[in-house]
Amino acid sequence: MRTYLLPESGNFYKANLHCHSTFSDGKLTPEEIKRIYMEQGYSIVAYTDHNIMIPHQELRDENFLPLNGFEGDFNESAATIDPNLGTIRCCHICFISPEEHNPRQLCWHRSEYLFHGNNKENSKYVNFDENEPDYVRYYTPESINDYIAHFRDAGFFITYNHPTWSLENYREYSHYEGMDAMEICNYGCYAGGFDEENSHCYDDLLRQGKRIGCIGADDNHNHSPRDSARWDSCGAWTCIKAPELTYDAVFAALKRGDYYASRGPVIDELYFEEGKVIIKCSPAKRIALHTGWRRADIRMNRDGRLLTEAIFDVQPRDKYIRISVTDGEGNPAHTKAYFLDQLGY
Repeated sequence: MRTYLLPESGNFYKANLHCHSTFSDGKLTPEEIKRIYMEQGYSIVAYTDHNIMIPHQELRDENFLPLNGFEGDFNESAATIDPNLGTIRCCHICFISPEEHNPRQLCWHRSEYLFHGNNKENSKYVNFDENEPDYVRYYTPESINDYIAHFRDAGFFITYNHPTWSLENYREYSHYEGMDAMEICNYGCYAGGFDEENSHCYDDLLRQGKRIGCIGADDNHNHSPRDSARWDSCGAWTCIKAPELTYDAVFAALKRGDYYASRGPVIDELYFEEGKVIIKCSPAKRIALHTGWRRADIRMNRDGRLLTEAIFDVQPRDKYIRISVTDGEGNPAHTKAYFLDQLGY
């Protein structure tokens, strides 16, 4: 029996799920961001300004869907920007709300954590429960997990961001619980020179038993010129397959895991059938299978001819499978991991 790992029906929508605007420390307005991303074929942008969740549903039209979110940060030193920011560890997490209209920000603090650009000025637009006390954050696994749990219980889509830039390694991120996905590529950091291709970190978490997806995102702040190599828009994205471009349909697809991450390649089909996983994609020089133990597989042609399909045997010991696709220019795409017990194998 064929099991589609990416849905057989529906439409793929190109999305940036991590984005900063003039509402915090980005240089572009939400309107300018919409224009730039739509010019590059995007249908979805999650506006995730630092620590403040401000809806931009005024930008909604039949071809563009803004998602409501924010990026919460935990810093090793203090609740304000430290002069030694370059040496302290931190944890940044994006939270995307299931609510299209008038979403409420949980774990709000009325005066702290408003140090990114125009945060403080725009905090007046945040919808929060005025009966709740101020929530204080600490850079500890216990505090981070408690914060995540509040949003997890409220149904948010939660992603762990740029571990390389954050100076975090397995010792830190292995303790975080309750995330839906992690950034397998953060293009804003990558464009700045960081090695923010995080396949190794992703496998660390998967092999620990965390059943999370992987996304590509820009984390764009747009402080460099558009013709600069450091321009940080439209470099990594998430392709979400949903029945329609509505908030509810797209958010449900995210929670189901109906997406893949990319910096170039297109994945058209992905399914499991009779002990094999089959992928069909845009022309690629390399297609690789990754598993939960010391086994991998690869398809590539010695003569340089490009591939548009690959078939891999799946072994019961694999625990999970995921596939990466590399195009002729060296740009990758990544499927999320699929655990074999969920496939009935």
